[in-house]
Amino acid sequence: MVLIFRNNKFWVNNQYRDKLNWACRDKDSKGCLCRVQTTMDGRFVRVKGHHTHKPNFTPDNFNASGLVQTKGKECADPILSKRHDENTVE
Repeated sequence: MVLIFRNNKFWVNNQYRDKLNWACRDKDSKGCLCRVQTTMDGRFVRVKGHHTHKPNFTPDNFNASGLVQTKGKECADPILSKRHDENTVE
């Protein structure tokens, strides 16, 4: 799973009781200690720490092809819809 929060990517680090703890994608490569905590159903709880790098997410560096629905179905996310339209081959 991936969490995008404030233009940064986070991976699930661990689960504790009813919470998911997310670590910054750059934890190992850049020593970033920023963490996010959510409930199991995705509700925001809190942020711990600060990033040690520039934001690591842009729509251009995220492969969302697996998230875009098949042709003929609506995609609610305007960024994903735009990317899907640009990459659709008729």
